[in-house]
Amino acid sequence: MKNVKTINKISVRAGTAEARLLKHLASGGLRGRKMMVEPGLTAYHLPDGSILEIYGPGSSYPLYLFKYGNIVVSFNVDSLKDALVPLINDGGQLLSNIEKVCDHFVYCHVLLEKNTVIGLYQDIGPDAIDTLALECLGKH
Repeated sequence: MKNVKTINKISVRAGTAEARLLKHLASGGLRGRKMMVEPGLTAYHLPDGSILEIYGPGSSYPLYLFKYGNIVVSFNVDSLKDALVPLINDGGQLLSNIEKVCDHFVYCHVLLEKNTVIGLYQDIGPDAIDTLALECLGKH
């Protein structure tokens, strides 16, 4: 079978109808395993490997994350550069710098059109961030 990338993370603002319904779905029909990540942030690890994050009061997230809506879907990509360049060339807006988490993971958020934010993330080697950031940030 071909290696297919899927949605791997859904972030939801707490206190919304979407969060309430997705929380019930994650803990019920989807058989998600609840994990406390930090104060105000609850995550459900779903059997297919996806993560549902519910950001409530006291959680830490960038202000732009829920500025345009209550849900942000994030995608795992093979190449952040290859995913970003066409989005930015077609009018997408990089909302922040490319961020590095640990030694092997980079991510960013992109505003599509006027009201949709998506996340992109890539597993990388420890030395790839500097070149990747310079190449991608030079395009926006």
